[in-house]
Amino acid sequence: MTLLASFNHPVADSQRAFRRILKAMSEPGVMVSLPLQQGWGDLSPAATAVLLTLVDQESALWLDSRVDSEVVRSNLRFHTGVPLVEDRHAPFALTHAASNPDPAQFAPGDNMSPEKSTTLIIEVPA
Repeated sequence: MTLLASFNHPVADSQRAFRRILKAMSEPGVMVSLPLQQGWGDLSPAATAVLLTLVDQESALWLDSRVDSEVVRSNLRFHTGVPLVEDRHAPFALTHAASNPDPAQFAPGDNMSPEKSTTLIIEVPA
């Protein structure tokens, strides 16, 4: 098992990352930088920072086979405690851009409960 670093200052960095992720999602086209220099395994620092900020032991994560590795799994378990599931209707999904994910395969939510939709985290290699 290879454990890699997370945020240097976990509380302050995760708060900073959350505000930047919120800005990027609420203002499409706005580029933000996230406070992490190294990703886990083949993951980019940005995707790793999003996972560190958004997932925890109370949410579930579906992993695309293109980003799934023992390094990613062990660091997710250690740093976040997130349960990994096979169901694409999990609250979060990590997929690779080259997989060209079909959003219809994930939980859509509805007008009364949009928060029940799957949040796709798409790894885009540099």
